[in-house]
Amino acid sequence: MEVHSSAAFDLPPRQRLSLLQSLIFLTYTLTIFLTFLFPTLRIGPLPMRSFLVVGLLMLLSLSRISTLQKALTVHRTLISLIFGFGILGIIVSAVNGTDPATITQAFLEIHVQSFIVLILASVVCEYCGSGPTGRALIIAVGGTLIVAIFQYLDIGWSWDIRKAIGDFQGEVFEQYGYFNSKRPMGLSFTPVTLATQLCLAFAAYTISRQRFLSSLGSERRVDTRTVIATILFIVACFASGNRSPILGGLLFLLIYMATRRPGLFLLVAPFAVTIGILVLPDLLQMLSDTGSRVTSVDDKSATGRITLYYYGWRLFQDWPIGYGLAFNPVDHWSQYWNELRSMPNAQDVQSFPLHNYILNMLNFYGVGMMFLIPLMRRAFSIHAWTILFFTPYIVHILFHNAGPFWDDSLVWIVVAVARGPRNPAIIRTRWPKTKIVM
Repeated sequence: MEVHSSAAFDLPPRQRLSLLQSLIFLTYTLTIFLTFLFPTLRIGPLPMRSFLVVGLLMLLSLSRISTLQKALTVHRTLISLIFGFGILGIIVSAVNGTDPATITQAFLEIHVQSFIVLILASVVCEYCGSGPTGRALIIAVGGTLIVAIFQYLDIGWSWDIRKAIGDFQGEVFEQYGYFNSKRPMGLSFTPVTLATQLCLAFAAYTISRQRFLSSLGSERRVDTRTVIATILFIVACFASGNRSPILGGLLFLLIYMATRRPGLFLLVAPFAVTIGILVLPDLLQMLSDTGSRVTSVDDKSATGRITLYYYGWRLFQDWPIGYGLAFNPVDHWSQYWNELRSMPNAQDVQSFPLHNYILNMLNFYGVGMMFLIPLMRRAFSIHAWTILFFTPYIVHILFHNAGPFWDDSLVWIVVAVARGPRNPAIIRTRWPKTKIVM
């Protein structure tokens, strides 16, 4: 007679949440979704989302103070880095003579909010596990994506509901070119915001899958669900008209397959490239016929980036200590107009941000960031294994105005998911069922 633990042979079943955990999960999902719906709605000087997040964090932390203590301990390096950037930003802003009220508001909205989002997500992981915490983000993004799909199909009500949400927040519907061009954005603020959210949902899902496979000792396996998720992600980005995440998704798939199955990759790659060369022209023409902008690289948005990047680099060259937390490149274009006027779509510098995360960070914080390199290296060593799954996000922020320590606090949810416990720490794990083999 032999006694075997079924856990040794079977995939672990998804742990069911208790009533309390389900309530926390639903509340957290709703909180994320509301931050998508009302990004510009403010209560006093602060966004409404700040009060929602702080309220939920206080409720959960005070109920079980140990979850807060655990979150602060696990993420102490990132917390130090977040506030390190905050202090640097305050110093650089003061040097530039920025108004103290503006500095305070920027510090609260960028650094304090990033800290709170990270800790709240970590506390939710302690209650519900990293899987449900990641699913909360995915569900919230899925809600706005569904509306974007209907917008892509030009279903009238999907645009009406987005307009109603904008009117409630005081947005002027007609001033946004996205509405006039009917570029799908779902319930998100802009199509670019939707793309950022899709990248983060993709990272949350693929990181959760990787952690699951690692728990089975199969971390080097090609995961079919991850491949399918990548394809669906690319299709979703096509619907919203965002090119950079599609490039990031393709790059992720390339690296993922090359690192998991290098022999098979080398064998299949030549045939895939040959087929791609034969099929790609017709495919691009078919996509172009749909009116999507993803097949075009000669529109004003694409060609104007060359000028914006050059302008951003010149700003940094002339003032390498940085411009501080109130930096807006539109405030400086007149000093460089003679130098820029003959470049492609030079007028973009009069209206648009730099559309590049690295240039924005350099001009925000300046060369003082080098003092934070030790903390950056320590944080990178902890989270290095997740970088692959952030590939679409990384590519996306290289072409847009978002990113950690600057204009994106949602990324910290995914960071918490990557480090949070897979099984809730406050729930006792049951003994695995056993079976008797005669």
